[in-house]
Amino acid sequence: MNSTTQMKAVETPLLRNNSFFIHKSENESSGSLELETEVNLQYHLARMIETYFVPIMCSVGIISNILAIKTFLHKGLRNYSCSRYLIAKCVSDTMFLLNLFVIYISHSLKYDLNTANNICQFVIFITYVSGFVSVWTVLLVTMENYIRIRLPFEVKRLCTTRNANIVIFLLVLAAVCIYNFALWISDKNCNPRPEYSTVTQAFIYIDTLLTLIIPSILLTVLIIAILTTFLRSDRKQFNTTEVSTRLVNASIARKSKSKVAVVTKLLLSVSLTFFLLTVTSHVVRIKLLISSVVSGKLELSNTEAAIQRIAQLFFYLSMAVNLFIFLTFGDNFRKVFKKTFLTWTSDRLKQSADDISRRTDVSRSRVTPDENEMSTLEHKSADRLEPGETYL
Repeated sequence: MNSTTQMKAVETPLLRNNSFFIHKSENESSGSLELETEVNLQYHLARMIETYFVPIMCSVGIISNILAIKTFLHKGLRNYSCSRYLIAKCVSDTMFLLNLFVIYISHSLKYDLNTANNICQFVIFITYVSGFVSVWTVLLVTMENYIRIRLPFEVKRLCTTRNANIVIFLLVLAAVCIYNFALWISDKNCNPRPEYSTVTQAFIYIDTLLTLIIPSILLTVLIIAILTTFLRSDRKQFNTTEVSTRLVNASIARKSKSKVAVVTKLLLSVSLTFFLLTVTSHVVRIKLLISSVVSGKLELSNTEAAIQRIAQLFFYLSMAVNLFIFLTFGDNFRKVFKKTFLTWTSDRLKQSADDISRRTDVSRSRVTPDENEMSTLEHKSADRLEPGETYL
């Protein structure tokens, strides 16, 4: 038995990063999977991990992204342009995870989305748009931080919330215009139309260029430029000759370095985390594209198929860990988050305790009369006594 699974590209050209919906083997699609258990061990193990990991990750990711959005909308953060970009990323990631969760549930219920008119196309469309917006918002945050470090005098002019809103709007508009092909390039069963096969392949290459090659190159260049700025700044301070000037410059350098470090820490964490978690998925994706061009068909060994599924999980994870990155590396974000949610929770618990205490006091006052009430009762009771009787 050949240990290579022939992957049938039923939805592959249309859906970028959804292993629940991407590949069907020819045997699987015909209902007779006959590969040996030993050969499929790695693949089935990856599928088992995927089955339990995806719903947990989607649930945690959706909730945490909503909390992050709520935090960035706080008055202490919402007036920063980079916050607008991170809000856009959290929104797009939430849409992606919701989309993935719907597909997971439909799979669990054994409902084939391919048979639902327009739903499959819309799912693919949202996947493309959200993935595009997510990677480009990471790049935009990196660009803005580069401006803050290398061009500090241009920050007030370039890094404004108005400019950020315009850029985000144009980004979403571009995504809709580029990826609307997913709505019309497939038939009612979500299979690529044969007459559009060349167009489908062209859009795959365009998507790879826009979401992998260009962002990766720009992120690498920007990060290198930022690190170079640090090194040059330290070298200038080290070469100062006068002792007094050296001390003054050292003090300024420490303050400047501290401010820049606060900015770049979050920058590096967001950009590098996203890149590292998605690079494996993109490598597998490029391998599939090269294989399809060279051999004319998509072919993965069982080991490669298992790696592909694990790589997809890391890709999904990049959409779900935003809040944890912000809390770990964003000092201001962490302060606002604690003030927004932890203080609110503490106040609610305190208010609940006060309400319980207040209700308890009211109940006691109703059961046990106070001294004035007791005096009045005794006076009234004494008035009712017959002559010669005493009130005990």
